[in-house]
Amino acid sequence: MSDEHLAKTGYDDFLDVLKKFRGLSAIALGTSVTVPFVAYLSGIVPPWPPGVVLVTALLELVVLVVVFQFLRNSPRRVTNRVIAVSAPLLVVFSALYLLLFSFFTYPIPTSSTRSVKGFVCQNGLLKSYAESCPFLTTDQLKDVAYTAEALWQGWSIDLMRFFLVTSWLSAFLLLSVVIGSFVVFQTKVTPRRMR
Repeated sequence: MSDEHLAKTGYDDFLDVLKKFRGLSAIALGTSVTVPFVAYLSGIVPPWPPGVVLVTALLELVVLVVVFQFLRNSPRRVTNRVIAVSAPLLVVFSALYLLLFSFFTYPIPTSSTRSVKGFVCQNGLLKSYAESCPFLTTDQLKDVAYTAEALWQGWSIDLMRFFLVTSWLSAFLLLSVVIGSFVVFQTKVTPRRMR
């Protein structure tokens, strides 16, 4: 008996959806690499934790598995609702990430990397930098050899790292929900016959 006569399993269906998801992601980007890797190359990846691009890609796969599992047999209205809720949240978390990235990261010229700023200045600095704290300038960072801990409270730097990575992951996971929901639903729609 040939493989053509064997029934397709749910796993086979999932692999088909995964191929279509990758294809749609590639079309959306105009390239064949996945979104987090493009972000990495364009320099908008959170500075912390190391390996966040790989973690993001793995979590996107998990989200795609969940979307496939829960929406594979769902009616159109359920899929529409999932997309209608996820798409605006995607916009909000993407904008939030870009805003946080813009205000609370800075380049370190000596190493061509980025680091995270805090939002609560060290107590001794409040008098000397009161007019610009917590949004200290590049010159002020240069004065302390680009060491964030010299200017901001350590806990506020850690919390900002958490906010950055949370908004980053939320945006990419929501992107997977939107694209995955669309692909899963469209794979079960039968083509219309031409008249």
